[in-house]
Amino acid sequence: MKSFATSAALALCALLTTTAAQSSIGGASCSPTLTAKNAAPSVADGYVTRLVANGLTKPRGIKFDSQGALLVVESGVGITALSLVDAGQSCLSVGSKRTVISDPDLNHGIEVSSNGSTLYASSSDVLYSWEYSPQSQTNTSEPMVLINQMAGTDHTTRTLVLSKHVPGMIVVARGSTSNLDLQAEDLGSGISQVKAFNLNNMTEPYTYTNDGLLLGWGLRNEVGIAEEPITGAIYGVENSVDELERSGQDIHQDNPGEELNFLGYLNGTATPGQGGQGVNYGYPSCFSAWNAADVPDFTGQTGQQFAIGNQNSTVNDTICASLQAPRLVFQAHMAPLDILFNEQGTAAWVTFHGSWDRTDPVGYKLSVIEFANGEPVQPSNSTTAAIDIVSNADNSKCPGGCFRPVGLAWDSQGRLFMSSDATGEIFVVLRADGNSTQTVGSNATGTLPDQAASSSGTGTAASGSATPSSVASVGGMSALAVLFGGLAFAFIAFSNIPIEIHQHIASYFEKDQDIGNYRLLCRATNDAIDADGNSFWRARFLAIFEKPSFAHSGLRLTDNKQYSDLYKKRRDILMFGLKKMGFKFGDTNREKKCLDLMLVLIKEACADTKNGDKETTYASKNLELIQTFSKKHGLLANYRGRVPSGRGPEHAFLAIKCALGPTLFGLEDPLCNDHFGFDEAQQMAYMPAIHMPIFGGSNGQTINMPWLNAQLTFWRYHFLHQHDGLLQNDFKALEACDRPRYWNTQLTQDPAPKALGRHWKGSYAFVDRDVIARIRNGHGREYHILDEMSGEQTPEPFQHICLEPRNPCDTVWPQEFEQHLKSLTPPVRKARTRAQKQGTYDGPELQSLRFDGEGYDASEDFMASGWLSQLPEQEGIPGWQRMTMMKYFVDEDTGIIDHEALWAYEGVVLPGDMMMVGRWWCPSDGDGASMYSGPFILWDVEGAKYEDGLPR
Repeated sequence: MKSFATSAALALCALLTTTAAQSSIGGASCSPTLTAKNAAPSVADGYVTRLVANGLTKPRGIKFDSQGALLVVESGVGITALSLVDAGQSCLSVGSKRTVISDPDLNHGIEVSSNGSTLYASSSDVLYSWEYSPQSQTNTSEPMVLINQMAGTDHTTRTLVLSKHVPGMIVVARGSTSNLDLQAEDLGSGISQVKAFNLNNMTEPYTYTNDGLLLGWGLRNEVGIAEEPITGAIYGVENSVDELERSGQDIHQDNPGEELNFLGYLNGTATPGQGGQGVNYGYPSCFSAWNAADVPDFTGQTGQQFAIGNQNSTVNDTICASLQAPRLVFQAHMAPLDILFNEQGTAAWVTFHGSWDRTDPVGYKLSVIEFANGEPVQPSNSTTAAIDIVSNADNSKCPGGCFRPVGLAWDSQGRLFMSSDATGEIFVVLRADGNSTQTVGSNATGTLPDQAASSSGTGTAASGSATPSSVASVGGMSALAVLFGGLAFAFIAFSNIPIEIHQHIASYFEKDQDIGNYRLLCRATNDAIDADGNSFWRARFLAIFEKPSFAHSGLRLTDNKQYSDLYKKRRDILMFGLKKMGFKFGDTNREKKCLDLMLVLIKEACADTKNGDKETTYASKNLELIQTFSKKHGLLANYRGRVPSGRGPEHAFLAIKCALGPTLFGLEDPLCNDHFGFDEAQQMAYMPAIHMPIFGGSNGQTINMPWLNAQLTFWRYHFLHQHDGLLQNDFKALEACDRPRYWNTQLTQDPAPKALGRHWKGSYAFVDRDVIARIRNGHGREYHILDEMSGEQTPEPFQHICLEPRNPCDTVWPQEFEQHLKSLTPPVRKARTRAQKQGTYDGPELQSLRFDGEGYDASEDFMASGWLSQLPEQEGIPGWQRMTMMKYFVDEDTGIIDHEALWAYEGVVLPGDMMMVGRWWCPSDGDGASMYSGPFILWDVEGAKYEDGLPR
C-alpha cells in the first residue's frame, strides 16, 4: 500500500502532467473549447490530447472516409459522419453532423473500402455493405448482406478489418456467447473464432459458421483486430474470462491475463513457433497467467497457459502449454477493445475499456506497444510492454466517473482519434513536438515515453508500469460459498457426489450465470452441467418453457443438444430484448427476432396443460415468460410517432400485442400509466364501419389489427389511467377472477367455432351524436373529449351477460338481425392478383355457432342473440373468432321485441376465447358515414359465484 507521501506525490505529478498537457492543446487560438464530461485525461510526457466531439450516443468503432469525415458507429443508433473544422494540430471541432445509416442494430464494427465508395458495418448477426458517397456523406444503396448467422449473446460485437496486403479480404471476429462457452470447443460452431472472407469472388452471402478462412479458434472475445502494415501479420487483442477459479481458489483479481495474439497471415503462411493460420488458442479450457504466483499448483510464468477444473487426460497444464500461447499478456480485466498500427509498423496502439470484475479498477486508458520486424519488441512474459499514453487521473472513480476508450482511427495527418462510449466523446491524441503521432517506436523518428513518465499521470500502478501484485481472494460465488461453507475437506467429498445430485442442486439456481459458476467448481460439476449429453439443459429448458412442437416451432427436437441450443437462443432474447431500445413498429431485425419468439411462446402456451382449468390464472410457463418480457422490454407500450399502417412486420407486431390483451390490463403493470396515443385510439374507436371495417383483406376475414389495437388502448386508458380513466376505481376494485385473464388450454385452429364461457363482464362507451362528429374529425387530438360509460356512477358500473350455445334449428334467426349483422353472409373476397389468391384461406369451410344470452346494463335487463364464426389464423396465431350479436329489449307484458331499441354488436374474440372487443351501433339511427356507434369490451368471468345465473 502506498504511503500518504507517495500518493500525494503521484497526485501532484498527475496534476502537473495534466496541466502541462492542457496548456499545450492548441493554446488560446483553439475555439470552441469543449469540456470533458469527467476529469480531464492524464497524458504522458511528449503527448497532448484534446476533446473534439461530445454528446454522441455510445460511440464505438470509428473510421475516416476519403474526404476526411469521421464516421462513427453510435451503438443502438447507426453511423454518423462528423465533418471536422481543422485549425491545425489539436485545434479541431465538429462543423456538422450527419446521419449516414440509421440502424439501431449496428453496434461496433466499421470499415471503408480503399477507394472510399463502399461502407461496411456489422450488427451482432450480419455484416452489411452500402454504396457510399463521401462527397455527400450518404449511403446510395440498400444494405447488402455479406455475412450472416453470427448471432449470439453476451459478446455481440463483430470487428471488421479490410486487408491492405490481400485486397478484397475482410477479417471478422466473433466472440463467445457466455463467460465460459463450451460451444467454443467445437471447431464447427463458429464461436470464439476469427475468420477472413474473400469479397471479390462472393456470389451469395457467406454464413460465418460454414464459410471463410479460419485464422484462429479458442479465442474468447477478440474485439480488436489489426493488420501489421509491413509484414501483413494479423494481430488481435482478447478479452479473457471473468470470475475464474482454479482448484477451488478464486484467482480472478489478477488472472487470467488479457492477450495480444498473433493470428498468422492472410496468404496462409505462418511464423514457425509462433502459431498462425487456423490454430487453437485454448479457450474455454486454457488461459494465460498474468500473476502466475497466484495460480495454485502452476509452475509456469506470466504469459504461459494453465488449465481450469480438475486436471485429467484431456485438460491439463501440459496440454494447455502445447496450444498456441499469446504473444503478450496484459493485466486481467482491462478489456482491450481496439488495436491500430502506425504506418511504419513500429507501434501498436491499444485501447483498454476498463474492468468491472476487479476490486481495484484497472484499464480505462490508451497504451502503445513497441514493434519491430512485425512482432512486439518485448518478450511474451513481459509485464511492461504496454506503455500508458492517455489515462484517467483517478481510477477509483471508474467506471462511472471515467472516459472508457473504444475505437481508434488515423486521419490523413497522422493524428490519432479515440472514442469513449461511456461518455459519448471523441478525443484526438498527438505529439507535443508537432510531429505525427505515427512516428513513434523502434526505428521511427520519435521515441516512446519512458515508464516513469507514462505511469506518473495515472496515479496508480498499471499494466506496462508494474509487476502485478498479489491480491487477496474475494467472493465471486457467494451463493455457493454459503452453500458449501468453503471447507476444504468437504470439497473432496463434494466432487464425488453423483452427477444426478449435482444436476439437482444446479436446477435451483434462477440465473444462468450462477449455473456457469457452479460448473466451474470442479470436474464433477462441469460434467453434471455439460458432459452428460446435455441432459441438464434439456431439463432446464422444460422447467422454464413448455414443450415445443414441430408444428409451432418448426424444429424437430430429437436430442439434448438441440434443447441446449434452443434454450440459449431463447434466453438471450428474453434477457436482453432489444438491447435497451423500445419496440416501435416491429420492423428491425432485433424486433423481428423478439416477435418470432413471442409468436412461438404464444402458440406453445398451455401445451403442458391436459385439462384447462379456467379458475387458474396464468398457469402457463410460457405466458408468465411473455408477461415478464413485456413489462421488462416495453413490448406492449404504445409508441407515438405514426398511426400504425398494419402492413408487413407491423401487422404481425400488432397481432401479437392484441393476442396478449390480458397483460394490458394487469394492475401490477409498471407501464400502466403509459397510454400514449389515446386521442388517436379514441378517434378510431368511434369511426363508422364504412371508414374503419373490422374485417377486410383479400379474403374478407383478415382482422384490422390497427383498429383492434386502438380498441385495447382505448379501454386500457379508461381502466388504468390514474387520473382520467373513467372506470379506473371500479376496475381496480374488481376481484382477480373478475378481471381479464389468459386462456388455459393450448390454442388450436379448428374449422368449427368454439363455445364461449357462460358469464361475461364488460362495458361500452358512448357520447352524444354531435360529439361523435367532433371525435371523428380529429378534434379529440386538439382537446380532451370526455367519454361516457355504461353504468357509470351506478352501483353496478359493468354490464354482465350470460351466454348459452343454441341449436340453430330451434328457432328462426330473425331476418332483421341478419340484415344488420350479416352474421351468416359469406365474407366478400377481394383477391385480384395471383399472390392475393394464394394468400386467401383455402382450408375446411369455416362454420358458425349460434348463441343466446341475457344480461343487465345499468339495472336494466336485456336479451341477446348472435353467432360465432371461426376465423383463419392471423399472422400465424390461431384461435380468433368473429362475434356478431343483437342486443334487444322485450316488453314484459306482451313479450314483443322493441324494434326501435336494437343495438348491434360486431367484434373480435381474442385467441383463447377469454376476451372480445368490438363496435356497437344503433341500426335505427343512421348508417354509412352517419352511423351512431362506439366501442365495447367483454371478458370471461366464469366462476363458482355465477353458477346460479346473473349476479344481482
